[in-house]
Amino acid sequence: MATQSIHRHTVSHVELESELGGRLVDTGSAIFEVAKYVVPIAILLTLAHSLLATITFVDGPSMQPTYYTEDMILVDRRDWLTFARGDVVVLRYPGDPEHRVYIKRVVAEPGDTVAVVGGQVVVNGSIPSEPYLNPGTLTQPDVAQKTLADDEYYTLGDNRPVSNDSRFFGPVERRFIVGRVIATLLPSDRPS
Repeated sequence: MATQSIHRHTVSHVELESELGGRLVDTGSAIFEVAKYVVPIAILLTLAHSLLATITFVDGPSMQPTYYTEDMILVDRRDWLTFARGDVVVLRYPGDPEHRVYIKRVVAEPGDTVAVVGGQVVVNGSIPSEPYLNPGTLTQPDVAQKTLADDEYYTLGDNRPVSNDSRFFGPVERRFIVGRVIATLLPSDRPS
């Protein structure tokens, strides 16, 4: 019985050798050769994804006309980033029981005073230019004036009538901001 097993192994080894033109291929070492390059690259990509950048998809109309549902976006996740008015960020609202990810625009930074009055956002006593909004967009409801803490940002969707944002959830602490949107990788089909 043991001789049959050895014989079968020898026959298959010889057949493999003759099929490859007389060369013996050690499949174990070939796999190792590939793995020694693939594994470190996979580890680096995983680290880069978790520490530097991530890809996500837009879900919902709250950022139209800037971003549409199914747009694939690249998000810079570096922890030391600060954000400025006008930046589009991906964030989590602490009060959301489903822990969803949202995409919103920063309209006020730490230390700013912000309010919504008569359909207009007012930051530090002035109405900022918001060229990304559809003409005639009103920001409602009115929100009382608030001065943001050193780690708070006020974020709103570009499609204000349908956006759940800081008007309803309040300012967002820096620790809940995942990162800044830096590119649209695959835009979805746009309305004509």
